[in-house]
Amino acid sequence: MTQHRYIALDGLRGIAALMVMIYHFSSRGRLFAEGFVTPFDSAYLAVDLFFVLSGFVIYHSYARALSTDLGVREYLLKRAIRLYPLFLAGLVIGTIASYMLGTTGLAAFSAKLATKELSYNLLGFPYANDTLIFDFEDGATLAGQIFPLNPPAWSLVFELIASFLFIFLYKLQSRSLMRVAIVSLVVLLALAGYFARISHQNGLVFGMGYNTGTFIGGFPRVIFSFVTGIILCRYISTPRTSSPQETVMWGKAWMLYGAASLLLLFPFDIDGIYALFFITIGGPALVWVGGHTIIRNTASQSIANFLGWLSYPVYCLHIPVGWMVWAIGHRNGLTPMEMLISATLATVLLSCAIATLLDSPVRRLLTSMAFHDRSTAAKGSVGSVQLTK
Repeated sequence: MTQHRYIALDGLRGIAALMVMIYHFSSRGRLFAEGFVTPFDSAYLAVDLFFVLSGFVIYHSYARALSTDLGVREYLLKRAIRLYPLFLAGLVIGTIASYMLGTTGLAAFSAKLATKELSYNLLGFPYANDTLIFDFEDGATLAGQIFPLNPPAWSLVFELIASFLFIFLYKLQSRSLMRVAIVSLVVLLALAGYFARISHQNGLVFGMGYNTGTFIGGFPRVIFSFVTGIILCRYISTPRTSSPQETVMWGKAWMLYGAASLLLLFPFDIDGIYALFFITIGGPALVWVGGHTIIRNTASQSIANFLGWLSYPVYCLHIPVGWMVWAIGHRNGLTPMEMLISATLATVLLSCAIATLLDSPVRRLLTSMAFHDRSTAAKGSVGSVQLTK
């Protein structure tokens, strides 16, 4: 059976990555805050959208192959090769950026501590700590990040965990998958209430998994969204793609991207109620619509493909690049808005360069070394699908 690309979902991933980048560069939206309104306040939920997309795309790309001729070892190697080069690049650049912040006085830097952090993080292990790191605002810090040299890397480790669990999940019947989703949601809700209580906040706290104190909450967070993505892929019975012969159809994809932007721009947390809505309904609905969206316009296809291609390097690199820009900008008296614009442009440009000159060649080399004895036909069965994953 011919495999298909869900091009609209590529674009959706790119939009989400850009929103997360601006969320961090604006110090979680505080740069744009007006009174009680804080745009980008909900953009951290793009991580949950990424997890849904991962479940959808990995099921689409690998379930059939794992059932036939793709071994578990080969599958896990493919996932590691896809994720690790940029994961490593982010940690290396993050170490340099942390040193630059230390030289400007924006953050403390210890070569001994950085070496210890790297010894854990390079292997994908979280580093439990209570260290304070820079948070894109004068005097603001974040405590206990399990990947202190590149904080977003926490979600990549949970994605690898989900990729491993997939070798068991794809075999389950849909009813069993629903049970897994429900149980993980119940655990997620319990932990969201618990962490809200111990941090003296009202309602529920869903921002879990990224730091030492809430690390355990990352497991139900990723499992619920990842399994939801698998279920969505199973229930979209007709794969949607596009071909050069089809006539122009412009509106659907851009309506999808506009809706995603508005949902992630939502400026009120409402004691965690909005986050619960997005995780359980909003994010999955975006993926459902994206899975049914056909992009027929050539220019729209190119934009969606580019956004999808750009999404992973932007997500991996934006914090380290942003730290570098803030260190340079601090020395030269730039305003926070000037640094945000500069960091955004620098991240996009450097992401393009590293993806082209480093990530793609390294992944090709590693793939060649790992699968040199695999036949061309077997490679073609899974290798042509969803290159952004």
